[in-house]
Amino acid sequence: MVARAIDLDHVRRSRRLIAILVDRFGVSHFLEGRGPGRVSMRACDDAVALACAWIERRTGRSVAPFIEELMRRDLNKLLRQRIAEGAACLKR
Repeated sequence: MVARAIDLDHVRRSRRLIAILVDRFGVSHFLEGRGPGRVSMRACDDAVALACAWIERRTGRSVAPFIEELMRRDLNKLLRQRIAEGAACLKR
């Protein structure tokens, strides 16, 4: 079994960036209009792509697919937490 190397700098940057993006855009940006609490995969994918581009530009190294998946999970977890706390406003 081959162990994969994890770029901890990318992990650290990704966690900070995901939180910044949620704070900047607001939880409602990541929700679909069809119902309360429905997370838009398109908005999440756009946020992950933006974070990856920023990390690549700052570090000069490409972001591994494993880190991208980690970002998606962190974003989904953060959104669900904020929705449960009542931070989400529905789009109207």
